[in-house]
Amino acid sequence: SIAIIIGIICGLILEEGLSITVRFDDHSFFYFMLPPIILSAGYTLKRKRFLKNLNYILLLGVVGTLISMVTLSGLLYVSAHYMSGSKLAEEYGIGDCLMLATVLCATDQVACVAIVREEEFPTLNSVMFGESVLNDAVSIVIFQAILPIIKGGEFTGGSLGIAFGKFVYISLCSVLMGIAFGLLASLMLKQIKSLYENHLGQVCVLLLTGYLAYVVADVITLSGIITIFCAAFTMSHYAYYSLSDEAQKATTLIFRTTGYIAEAFVFTYLGLVTVYLGKNDVSVPFCVWTMVMSLVARLVTVGIPLGVIWLIKRTLKGLNFREVIMLWYAGLIRGAVAFALAFTTTVGDFQITDTTTLVVVIFTTVVIGSLVPLFAKIIGLKQRKDSILEETLYIKQKEEKKRGKLHTWWRRFDDKYIKALFGGRDTGAQKEVEEKEKELGVESEAMELQGTSLQENHYDNEEVKSSTSDQKLLCYVSLIFQKS
Repeated sequence: SIAIIIGIICGLILEEGLSITVRFDDHSFFYFMLPPIILSAGYTLKRKRFLKNLNYILLLGVVGTLISMVTLSGLLYVSAHYMSGSKLAEEYGIGDCLMLATVLCATDQVACVAIVREEEFPTLNSVMFGESVLNDAVSIVIFQAILPIIKGGEFTGGSLGIAFGKFVYISLCSVLMGIAFGLLASLMLKQIKSLYENHLGQVCVLLLTGYLAYVVADVITLSGIITIFCAAFTMSHYAYYSLSDEAQKATTLIFRTTGYIAEAFVFTYLGLVTVYLGKNDVSVPFCVWTMVMSLVARLVTVGIPLGVIWLIKRTLKGLNFREVIMLWYAGLIRGAVAFALAFTTTVGDFQITDTTTLVVVIFTTVVIGSLVPLFAKIIGLKQRKDSILEETLYIKQKEEKKRGKLHTWWRRFDDKYIKALFGGRDTGAQKEVEEKEKELGVESEAMELQGTSLQENHYDNEEVKSSTSDQKLLCYVSLIFQKS
């Protein structure tokens, strides 16, 4: 909100005072603004929680985004063509509605993630963040797949099937390419010993590999955003532990800082463009209906995937009803990706698409985003009893027992062969954790948090009742999650 306000002030100064018009350059956004945002998200992601809640994240981020696009396009078409007597009803066709729905599929849940703290809501925080990152990637892939159909104007079952096949192909190939680039950087940092003392060189390897992955994927018409995310995720799993202590801290700080600056710049520019909004025709009724239909589409997006899980398992593990409502509210906010996609559109009645998207992004970011704490208070969102410490230490045995044979085999294979070649947690970080364990006096079985096995029936509730022991465990867990 602050960045948007600053942008509006700068826009007024440039437009009214200096008569300078600033234009949006989509190439600058997709090559300089977007990569740092996604690289930061993938590299600093809490991997264990992401993988633990992967079923929720995939359903909401992939299936939910597709459901949102289909639902919203239908609702927008009905809204546009039942506004009797309006020019919009005559000119805004199904292709325009499909384009606008594809653009508005991209949500931005950063404001809610900042309020829903990981320590208090571990599952909800992880699902929100994971869905937000995956949703951006899927939205761009859908945009790339659906754009040729909109340009051609043929909306048949065959053309939509081709678009879906293209979506699957781009997604899978982008994931594999991202993993390949991540492993390449990990291999270099693990095997080239001279890099270990070259802290600047280590940072450059990660930065350049991530950016190169994005550019190569974009050049060969794959999804650069999925590629760079998977590359960053892979590098955080393998390459991070081959870095020196200084490089570990530097990469985390640099990635987070550049991502934050890039996102702030995009929102500042969004405010800058708002000044020129009055020069275009804005259909206020259609903008209002678009926001109302977005509420309905988000309800369907959350309701269908989570409803299917509930019907099968009769429970939503880690999520209660209030947290599901919060998940719905978080997905109402549109951000940088939706704004960028709208302003790269040059097909159909793109001016209506641009202005409508701009109004929706500004309203949801400033108004809905600012009301997140109040909404959380209204629905009675409270800290769960299973805090991050309790969930990590006391139910770990149950999770170990529930792991399937494939998961167990993969972990053993990863530890024994892949990490030996590409690096990993058991190479560099283990010694530091062992020293910290001895310093705090935590029993050795707690090392399972760093990837080793937890002995059966070791922890019971009596062993951690004293305040001194609690403080030690809190310190220990904070160290672990900084590494994760």
